[in-house]
Amino acid sequence: RHWRNYLERNQSIIVQLFCGQTRSTVKCFSCVGESVTYREFTNLTLPLPETHSRVNLRDCFEEFLREERIDEFKCDRCKKTGKASKKTDIVKLPPLLVIHLSRFYQDGMYTRKKQNFVNFDLKNLNLGQFAIDGFENKFFQFNLYAVSNHFGSLEGGHYTAYCSSNVLKRWHKFDDQDVSTMDSADVVTPAAYILFYSAIEGQTSLPPLG
Repeated sequence: RHWRNYLERNQSIIVQLFCGQTRSTVKCFSCVGESVTYREFTNLTLPLPETHSRVNLRDCFEEFLREERIDEFKCDRCKKTGKASKKTDIVKLPPLLVIHLSRFYQDGMYTRKKQNFVNFDLKNLNLGQFAIDGFENKFFQFNLYAVSNHFGSLEGGHYTAYCSSNVLKRWHKFDDQDVSTMDSADVVTPAAYILFYSAIEGQTSLPPLG
């Protein structure tokens, strides 16, 4: 119902291809009341686990979906301030999924970068376990078609891109004005910043609006 209401107000090719939806549930420990909020996204920002320097993309999804505790929460239902829990769930994945790895964070006055190596699948990425049941979610399996890389820091960084061509059946590296072919084995690097996936189920035709 919430997705249908959103589509009634926001019909476009961008929504059709890139827009997904999450559900946030906050539960008050005092009255056990729940507050549910649905949010749409065109890029899904995933946190990087801080326990390991090498992680898998699935670890990032698990961190994103992990329930968190809130120490100071003002409940609209019982009007009390106390502890609560917050849980985010993925309701709908879009046919073109853009994943933003949250590498930059604030450390006092400075913005720093996490250097975690994130391993990710190029083919047949199955995200079915991370989307909740009971909703019309049609897209679960994805192939990678591009990566945006960031090298260096926020003060002195450099971007490159890796893109796959279904026509030429090969990967290409884009570095400013230089374009070169590359091996698919070199796509996964510690510089990966934004991942672009295409749903396998949606490669033959566009999903209908609505």
